[in-house]
Amino acid sequence: MVYLSEAEQRRRIIEVVQREEGLECPELVVNGIREGLGPAVVNYTCKEGESSRDLRLTEEEAVYIGLDRSAWRAPPETL
Repeated sequence: MVYLSEAEQRRRIIEVVQREEGLECPELVVNGIREGLGPAVVNYTCKEGESSRDLRLTEEEAVYIGLDRSAWRAPPETL
């Protein structure tokens, strides 16, 4: 996993929000990131004072924003 600075992670989240949600959020605030067995979820606000939103990430998007998903992947099947 490549370590990303908080600023770089935020920039990448802004890109994903724009691509997936069609929202321009240059003032985006990351309220939290939840990881689990299912998809990772970023809770964010586009501008201070607006209601927060959840963005469900694909595995590829989660890795792109710098999350280490190896602990959440199922082990490979053995024959």
